[in-house]
Formats: sequence, C-alpha cells, structure tokens
Amino acid sequence: MAGFHKKRKHSSKRNLASLIYIVFGLSLVLSMVITIVVMNHTSKVSSSFDDLVGTEAIDNRENDTEKAEVLNNEKTGEDGKVEKSSSDKKMLTSNQDSTETDADAEEPTYSEHIDVTPGEYHAGGKLEGTNGKTVYITFDDGPSPYTDKILDILAEKNVKATFFVVNTGEQYYDSMKRIVDEGHTIAMHSNSHIYSEIYSDLPSFKNDVTSIHDLIYSVTGFNTKYYRFPGGSTNQVSNVPIRDCIEYLNEKGYVYFDWNALNDDTVNLSLSADELNSRALGYVRRNSGDTILLLHDLEHHEGTVEALPTLIDTLIEEGYSIAAIDDDTPLIRHFSIDEDE
Repeated sequence: MAGFHKKRKHSSKRNLASLIYIVFGLSLVLSMVITIVVMNHTSKVSSSFDDLVGTEAIDNRENDTEKAEVLNNEKTGEDGKVEKSSSDKKMLTSNQDSTETDADAEEPTYSEHIDVTPGEYHAGGKLEGTNGKTVYITFDDGPSPYTDKILDILAEKNVKATFFVVNTGEQYYDSMKRIVDEGHTIAMHSNSHIYSEIYSDLPSFKNDVTSIHDLIYSVTGFNTKYYRFPGGSTNQVSNVPIRDCIEYLNEKGYVYFDWNALNDDTVNLSLSADELNSRALGYVRRNSGDTILLLHDLEHHEGTVEALPTLIDTLIEEGYSIAAIDDDTPLIRHFSIDEDE
C-alpha cells in the first residue's frame, strides 16, 4: 500500500510538471501571437499616419499654389471691388529713379510712325440721333480674345467706341492697330492694372501711365491723350492722393474720364445679355444729359459681347447719338480738382 501511495505522488508530480510546461508553452505562444499582432497594427498605424501627413502636405502645397495664383492673377474692374494682386511677393519697379524729374527723363523715340490726331479719325464718326443726347460706349481692360468680335459688331452697326486699353500682350497688338485703323478712340487705362503697383507711390503711377502711353504709340502711331484711372478717380485702393495723380495728368496734357453708366458685367458673370442691357439702359435713360457707358473687353465676358448688338439697336431706336470720346466729349468725372468743372 505504501508503494502505491509513492507511485501516486510521483505520478501527481509528473502531471503537475507537465501542466506547468503546457501552461508555460501556451503563454509563450500567446505572447508571440500578441507581439505579432501589435507589430502589424503599429506598422499600419504608422503607415496611415505617414499617408495622412503626406496628404496634408500635398494639400497645403496645392492651397499655397492656388493662393499664389489668386494673388498674382485676380484683379477687379471699375466697380471698386478690392483687387487681389502680387503686391506682397513682388518688388515695385520703375523705369525712372524716384528722384528723377520729368525734365531729366529721356523722351522715347519711335520710327516709321505717323502721329495722328483724334479729329482725323473721328471726322464723320458720330452716329447722330434725334433726342439730343449722346452715349459714349467705352470698353475697359482689353484687348482680349473678344476685341475683334466687338470690332466686327461696331463695324456692322456703323458706330464708333472708345477702348481704354491695358498691356495684355503682344498677341493683341493687331487688335490695338485695328481699333485705331477703324476709327475708334484708343485710350490709356493701365500698363499692368495691378493696383498695388500702380498706386504704391507717385513715381510708380507716373511710370505706369508713361508705359501704356508709349506702348500705344509704338504699336499704333496714335499719340493718345485720353486716360481712365484703374478703379476710377474715386477708387479706395490708391496709396497716392488722387489729386497728385490728376496734377500729373494735367501737366502731361492728358484728359481723364470716368463714367455715369455701366452694365455690371464685372459684378456678376452669370448675368444674361438682356439683364446686362437692362442695367445699362436704366442708367442711360436716367441721365439728364450725355452718357459715358462703362463696359469691359475681358476674357469670360462673352455676355457683354452678346448684348452689344441689341444695346446699340435700342439706343438708336430711342434716339441717342453714339460716338467715340474726343475733344468735344463732356468731362464726366467722379472727382475733379478743377473748380470750374
């Protein structure tokens, strides 16, 4: 009996040892499994985090690029909306030193150009009406891809208009020449149309005016003296007192014009041709005298082009004369320093 109990004790010890080994083995296996799972999960989390950071970095770069494009490309029309420009990224430049006077500046010289006067181009260019009032149709910011189409319409309707042009590139020089050749008035608007550059200081304003004047003359041979302030003479973006700018224009013999009618084509690009004409004609009809009508010759402004034939037909039907700006045009201005105006 004693031997039997010894065997049972030895058997129990062996069983307990086996159980311990089994539990230990299972623990090792479980530990390995847990380790593998944790490592895989950590790897996935790390990969996801890297992907997220990479995506955000790409998004940030795209946003920065988009913002830069907006800052460099956007500008407003004459409705007074604040312009976005590259003012914080570009240094202002001038062809003249800030201490240089007009007397010190070298006069530009051109060859093989005939200096013409407005009278030569505008003789017989006024379409006479019956109600005693004249509408001067003006286009700002061109030439553009639509300039030739506008000129085609004006030729078809036998009316003259005024184009306050910007330096939009050599690809539009032929359109500038055509404006002059077909008897319309070509006038100065801006060389860059970047408010922060034009109006940063008086030398920059002078440089912008001189640049667009000389470009028009070099391309067309027309020594224009008519000017329109970018944003108008009461714009809220100029760092230069407009009075100083006007004094400079007067010194150079340049004549500036604002407007007393518009079609809101820079306010809402979705306006239909009928809506654009309704707004323009509303101003014209309310004016007690003559009208200078502001339209825009800009890319994406096809509505203005589509509206033009009907606009002209309606003005003629209602007895208005239509003419290009010349020396007889009334000085319609938002701000003037001349007491006698």
